[in-house]
Amino acid sequence: MASNQSKASRTLRIRRRKEKSSPIPYINQEYIALCQWMKRNQFVPKHPFLSSAVFQNTGRGLMTHQPITPGSIIVSIPHHLLITPHTVLTSLRGHIRKWDKRLSSQQAMSIFLLAEKAKHESSFWYPYINILPKKYTTPSFFSETELNLLPKTVRSRASTEISKVHTAFKLVTDFIRSCWPELAPVITLPDFLWAWYSVNTRSVYYKHNLCEEFLADGNHLALAPFLDLLNHSYDANITAAFNVNSNCYEIQTENTYRKYDQVFISYGNHDNAHLLVEYGFVLPNNPNDAVEFSFDSLLDIALRMEHTHLKEKRDVLQNGCFDK
Repeated sequence: MASNQSKASRTLRIRRRKEKSSPIPYINQEYIALCQWMKRNQFVPKHPFLSSAVFQNTGRGLMTHQPITPGSIIVSIPHHLLITPHTVLTSLRGHIRKWDKRLSSQQAMSIFLLAEKAKHESSFWYPYINILPKKYTTPSFFSETELNLLPKTVRSRASTEISKVHTAFKLVTDFIRSCWPELAPVITLPDFLWAWYSVNTRSVYYKHNLCEEFLADGNHLALAPFLDLLNHSYDANITAAFNVNSNCYEIQTENTYRKYDQVFISYGNHDNAHLLVEYGFVLPNNPNDAVEFSFDSLLDIALRMEHTHLKEKRDVLQNGCFDK
């Protein structure tokens, strides 16, 4: 009897562990509306079937309902459901033509999101915009107290990023006041930060041959509804590109996944400081993580260790540009 009770107790513990670590389907009204909108606009999910779920370690992501083998296309988004620079300029060109400066691709795409968001349900893109996060966790959203808790080198990178975004915001507000004043009420700093990081954290690389004379850079950005529900993993091995034959943006994986696994993509081989500043998260045990230190810190240590000929050694390193 004791043996049977012990076995039953062990079985219950195993079941509870599995239940705790199992993904929970994430089906809310916004997600249902997104899927219905994409289906109405000729998005046909292919094998493997992916759906939204909440995972213990990453939060919301995409779960597969079938095993996936290397070489599989995990998602394929039709061109007309991508928000590309061409999509943006088709909407904004009349206003941008009035401007004697040039916006970056990310600034233009941020303005587009805010303009479409202001249309509410009358926007074609409403089901997609409505499912985007309402706020982000990058340092641009940190309080001063939170920023001061960051390590010095990370805080420096965060400050540089925050300064860059505020400079972009100033140019955008100048553009709106001059060329699109009716949009001014929705171009507050919090609104702009939301739009900017919607693009920054969710856009994909989209190479195109269009010559967009109204943009200041050659950034190849696109937003891809549904695809951007995929989370990052450092060991995800993928190929992502626009397929001219299928007229879809496709992601092919070289990883193997079991049924009910979370499916990942890779944002690149980034350290945790980069992931935090650009995307708002860090990875435990990140093999690409790095510790930054300055040349002055090394000199200070060498001085304390009473190294000889320190000035001559420093000059050699600096003359050879080895101090970077």
